[in-house]
Amino acid sequence: MIFIAAFLIFLTTFLLVSIAFIRFNTILVPVDSGEYTEGIIGQPIFLNPVLSENNTSDSEINRLVFASLKNIMETYVINSDKKTFMVRIKGDLKWQDNQPLTTDDIIFTIEAIQDQDTNSPLYQSWKGVKVERVSEREMKIVLPYQYAFFENILKSLKPIPKHIFSNIPFAHMKLSNYNLEPIGSGVFTFSGFSKQKDGFITSILLERNKQFSDTKSHLNKFTFKFYRTEDELIKAFNSGDIDGFALNDPKKLSSLYTPHQVSTILMSRYYAIFLNPSSNPLLKDSSIKTALNYATDKKTIADKVFNGYALPIEGPVLIGNNDWDMQHEFSIEKANQILDSAGWTLNSDGVREVKDKTSTKKLEFAITVYPAPFLIETVKILKDDWAKIGVKININTPSPSNFEENVIRTRNYDMLAFGNIYGENLDLFSFWHSSQKFYPGLNLSVYDNKNADLLMEIIRTDFDQNKQAEELKKLQSVIQNDQPAVFLYSPSYIYISTKALHGFTTDNIGLPSDRFLNINDWYVKTARILK
Repeated sequence: MIFIAAFLIFLTTFLLVSIAFIRFNTILVPVDSGEYTEGIIGQPIFLNPVLSENNTSDSEINRLVFASLKNIMETYVINSDKKTFMVRIKGDLKWQDNQPLTTDDIIFTIEAIQDQDTNSPLYQSWKGVKVERVSEREMKIVLPYQYAFFENILKSLKPIPKHIFSNIPFAHMKLSNYNLEPIGSGVFTFSGFSKQKDGFITSILLERNKQFSDTKSHLNKFTFKFYRTEDELIKAFNSGDIDGFALNDPKKLSSLYTPHQVSTILMSRYYAIFLNPSSNPLLKDSSIKTALNYATDKKTIADKVFNGYALPIEGPVLIGNNDWDMQHEFSIEKANQILDSAGWTLNSDGVREVKDKTSTKKLEFAITVYPAPFLIETVKILKDDWAKIGVKININTPSPSNFEENVIRTRNYDMLAFGNIYGENLDLFSFWHSSQKFYPGLNLSVYDNKNADLLMEIIRTDFDQNKQAEELKKLQSVIQNDQPAVFLYSPSYIYISTKALHGFTTDNIGLPSDRFLNINDWYVKTARILK
């Protein structure tokens, strides 16, 4: 018995020492193997980066299937005029079908974007840009004017294969079968898709591109599965059908019972109540705008609507933790005092009004809301809070199918609950410059300030990032002082994955598809090696 006990003690000690030795003398490293399945709400339409910018599902798949110029460029030089770019791409680049990828493909892609028959959402970014072939690996790009953010646009361009699309008229490009069976050059190659009899695409399978010109993926396969609702997505995760997905509604975190990890990422987007004084002149009144801002409890709204997964904001420029924002003060009392001092009195219905000899003006406005559940909930909270200062709100929720045509295009609203996303470029021109007051511009408050216009124009042509940051700070201050909108919050991008996923380290993104910026670092299998 003594011998057996001693042997067991020895064996236990040996195992513990061995485990300690292995732990302290080896490290876990990724293994180039394994599969990952991500769930998406929606459907792919155009797996073609020339056509797909407006559809989230397309953009995310294209991010993996098509290489960007950032991946395939060897060098690029910006000439002293700040308008000319000399680009040289890597040698021996291949498409998925083993055809060579050259500057001819890049030039063809730019020409396709610039042709109005293509109706590419990238048209404005490349309008007026001239491109010239120097050789199979070199090209010259000339801008019509200096633009400090064009470098990012250039790097993010995803070429499409000329040998596939050159015989198709640009007006018919959308009809090509290759828009759902793409020939790409990215980190993954298209392998196939599955669909139901009603045409609903259920999955798209990608495989590691062994010829990818940049760092290759650790994952062998990457599958996208498509769902109609977020509840279906959560059910699929809980049942193990998918390994990860983006969660839109943080309140549904409690519905996840499978072991998981939550990645919270800052994203360059914000939501606001855009005020339209051209529709209702009362919204020019600074006392009314100031009162509305005082009566908006931004932190409570962010906490209630997003369970705290949103950052309250005071302006359109989002930098890090929003250090540039003025400190917001929520005070129903101050809001009422401002309106009292401005001569607005409460009528028998509890609505403030001002009477003169010929008419009665009331603080009654209609808020048009894009019919997203979180925006509708936000406006309902605002309606109750603003009623406390004598402002009556009527909520209008048009159909999402014709929202752009009937609302954004016409600017037919007093107030608009909507959001802006500007990606990695801190270029507010299309959202706030006076030249963008009408469609297709996105100046939703019909904002007009010459100082703000000048700052936006300077920012676009200033290549010094330190000076650019100072100009952005000044622009933020000008817009905050004018109060053309009641700025609300910037929601976090929430990514849910199984605990098997490693390498997902993105902290800040401009677009949802930017979560794949470090896709080459993702892995699900590991091995131990000696240090």
